[in-house]
Amino acid sequence: MKLFVTCKDCEAQLPLPYSALDRAELARTVGDTFSLRCPKCHATNTYTVNEVVARESAAIAALAFGLLLLGTGVLAYCANGNANG
Repeated sequence: MKLFVTCKDCEAQLPLPYSALDRAELARTVGDTFSLRCPKCHATNTYTVNEVVARESAAIAALAFGLLLLGTGVLAYCANGNANG
């Protein structure tokens, strides 16, 4: 999962340079508030951990979907093979 905040000035999505499984872990890592500079508008703003949102990586979602299709195909093949044999 990628962590993001929204720039308070230009509303760009800013990826966080931190990783955490939940907000409590993020707060232990960076504190309850942290500052981040927007690469788009160059404004530096202070954010709280409650403003952080998590988004699933597109690559991870694609990989999970591919594994689901592969697993379904293997199960269908095995079920069909056992019924004929």
